[in-house]
Amino acid sequence: MTRRYFFPIVFSIYPALSLLATNIAQVELLDSIRSIVVSMLFAILLLGFFQIIFRDSIRTSLLTMIVVLLFFSYGHVYQQVMGTWIMGFHIGRHRYLLLFWFIILLLSAFWLRKPREYLHEIGMTLNITSVVLILIPIIQIGAFEGRSLDLNASGSSFVESETPISILENDGVDHRSAPTDLPDIYYIILDMYTRQDVLENTLKYDNSYFISQLEGLGFFIASCSRSNYDSTVLSLGSSLNLDFFQNLIGDDYSPTTSSYSYGSIVKNSRIRKILESLHYSIISIESGFSPTQWSNAKFYLTYSKSIAKRAFGSLNPYEAMFLQTTPGILLYKNYYKLPSVIRIGLDSAYTQHRERIL
Repeated sequence: MTRRYFFPIVFSIYPALSLLATNIAQVELLDSIRSIVVSMLFAILLLGFFQIIFRDSIRTSLLTMIVVLLFFSYGHVYQQVMGTWIMGFHIGRHRYLLLFWFIILLLSAFWLRKPREYLHEIGMTLNITSVVLILIPIIQIGAFEGRSLDLNASGSSFVESETPISILENDGVDHRSAPTDLPDIYYIILDMYTRQDVLENTLKYDNSYFISQLEGLGFFIASCSRSNYDSTVLSLGSSLNLDFFQNLIGDDYSPTTSSYSYGSIVKNSRIRKILESLHYSIISIESGFSPTQWSNAKFYLTYSKSIAKRAFGSLNPYEAMFLQTTPGILLYKNYYKLPSVIRIGLDSAYTQHRERIL
């Protein structure tokens, strides 16, 4: 009976899917397609090459799997050992890790030099293991996307704030009958922009000129300010609903729930409902962070990417992150030694973010 071994292909897909599942709230699904396809092609090429050498499907499959695992685990292992010293010896260096990986590969090839009957049993077990393994990130991605669709569709997964608002009720003006008299409102979040004293004390960067220019334009700068929350979603959810976050989610709160799951509180906020009731047209700009994107706004401005650009363009943010889980991390380690054309490609993820903002 002919036995089919597909586990090398499945194992080659797992790293890309696992990274996607871990960062699903911050990347687009389509941004991972190219990495998945290239990973599959890499495994297929290895299978073809080793089949010429061994002329044995199980040994070919096993050695391909080992190479795939070594390749896609390299960046993870390096980041764990990069600062490790043992008895005054710095083992966390690429030269030693690459040598260690090469020794593992040689020992694996030596072990597989001769056919062994029990290898077929290992192969069938790995077939089953690979399917179970690949289902884990697929289920995680599907669950997140399903929950996101439900929350966006319902828009009612949180408790309406009961905090009174006097801005509209007590000024004696009927804004509903005179919407043209209402001012334009710009709500710009410079997410993770560190306050002035921290920049100066920690990073030794003086941005006092920038602060003084803002104050000269009439902006109020809150010195030594602190956020009530350590997450963008929680902070925006609170400010846009004029209430503390714990009052908004009621009994739905769980310490194990990712804050990204509460994106609907930002997208369907109390402030937004008030403004829309006053006939404001909501214009939202793509942020690149799905829980804070008002994609259902009347006008939604996006950094569009054509199919051709996705397929043949430079690295996107997900791919740049994925590349650093492989020996591709060496490119970043030797960044300034590379030709400018390669450096531009490596920087493309940052360039895309800049273009989105501008």
